[in-house]
Amino acid sequence: MRRPFAHRPIRSLACLALVLAACQSASAGGFYAPYQSGKAMGTALAGCSARSDDASFFFCNPATIGGLDGPSAVIDTKLFAPSVKIEANSAFSPLGANLSAAGGSGEMTETAFAPTFFAAIPIASDLWLGLGATGHFAVDIAANPGWAGRFHLIETDMTGINITAALAWRAAPWITISAGVQAQQFDAQFTKSELIPTPFGFVEALGYLDGEDRAFGAVAGILLTPGEGTRIGIGYRSALTHHMRGEAGAVLPGIPVETATFDVDLPHIVTLGIEQRVNPHLRLFAEGQWVGWSRFKGFDIAFGSGRPNELRAQTWDDTWLLAAGFGYLLRPGTELTAGIHYDTAVTDGGTNTLSPDGARTTIAIGFTHKIDHNATISAQYAHVFFEDAAINVAGPTSGTLNGVYEAELDTFGVNVAINW
Repeated sequence: MRRPFAHRPIRSLACLALVLAACQSASAGGFYAPYQSGKAMGTALAGCSARSDDASFFFCNPATIGGLDGPSAVIDTKLFAPSVKIEANSAFSPLGANLSAAGGSGEMTETAFAPTFFAAIPIASDLWLGLGATGHFAVDIAANPGWAGRFHLIETDMTGINITAALAWRAAPWITISAGVQAQQFDAQFTKSELIPTPFGFVEALGYLDGEDRAFGAVAGILLTPGEGTRIGIGYRSALTHHMRGEAGAVLPGIPVETATFDVDLPHIVTLGIEQRVNPHLRLFAEGQWVGWSRFKGFDIAFGSGRPNELRAQTWDDTWLLAAGFGYLLRPGTELTAGIHYDTAVTDGGTNTLSPDGARTTIAIGFTHKIDHNATISAQYAHVFFEDAAINVAGPTSGTLNGVYEAELDTFGVNVAINW
């Protein structure tokens, strides 16, 4: 029998230490969830790489902490209320049995709570240390075990817990540069129906694959102020490759558990943001983000028993996000923000069941109020409109599935920033 990830000591200790439960059920292109800064969420991420409103913008661009007035710590809490379904039009098992009557996946997600933490500390003249704890690679979906596409998907649960540390140096009044490291603990668990050969013929059973690994990478950023009221930021997160080690097997008497290894190639992320102050009351924001998902090719699984590798191939595209928004100062210390962004899907039409995906449009609104000279609180709401996407997949060990992916997402956030 498989070991549920929730019982693994390393994950439990990491979540406890970080006070972090990054289990977003619906995310941006692929399973990248960029909604880590609550204040940035209030503009649909517009200007995320250029703003220095608080330490949480460190996630988009670590150089932004060089624009703060003093030490800052931020706790972001977000509530994700998603709905994700696959309606099955037709499906056949690997042996050709018609499964269409079994119907769709049912609701595959649950409401999820995800806190994040950021801090920025000046350690010398014009030199800052930034820290962040995030979970920006995550997907947690579970379908009805008896649905028509069960040979493709029953459960996908992937979570990456990140710690990022970086230094930001204000080299001149108009430029801050930053560089640092990121460390990620990545856990993955997959289940689907499989046909197991026995002396009595093929038997359908629940097959599973799990694994975990740590990986390390780099982060970097630049913040420019070329003119009065203009800020331009560029952020970078390096790709990460996890060499996963875990187990594979099937819930069937007599089927042994065996070790399994496979790689997970996560993407490079590049962001470009602009903040333009129009007058003392109005700021305009824009953002572009590129996520290099084309390096993710699925999984080539090697088994400890020495049996042939199993290739679960994926063909994904790089994704692009474009955002625009504004901030309007209602009175000193109180600002209203809003924004919109469009994000492309990792596959044309969303044709994958590992992490079903469709292009989306997000609209968001935020409200920030300065409680006193040391504390600011803000609240945000965003709604994500997913485009329905065709699912049309086939494989020698999974049969065929033709259907439609449908999703929507409501996100609520509260952000508390302490400055001293």
